Amino acid sequence: MATSSSPPASDSFPADPSHYGWRIAEEQKRLGFTQAEFAALLAIGIQKMRAIKQGSQRSLTMQLMVYLAVRGVNVNYVLFGRHTLF
Repeated sequence: MATSSSPPASDSFPADPSHYGWRIAEEQKRLGFTQAEFAALLAIGIQKMRAIKQGSQRSLTMQLMVYLAVRGVNVNYVLFGRHTLF
């Protein structure tokens, strides 16, 4: 399953794990990293990065969420589809 080039439907549940990959891909682009650079930055392999972005790896561990946050990724957006906290 490939990542979509458009955002998930606005009426869908915002914390739906099927959207995590799409949002992580958006954050990767926003931060200016290639997929390989982003995977290395998050201390995960390129295959796991692909699996996350394609939606076949839907479970995001707390360790990965911490790596994302420390490296400037908007974790609130990844999880809930919102760029602001509230």
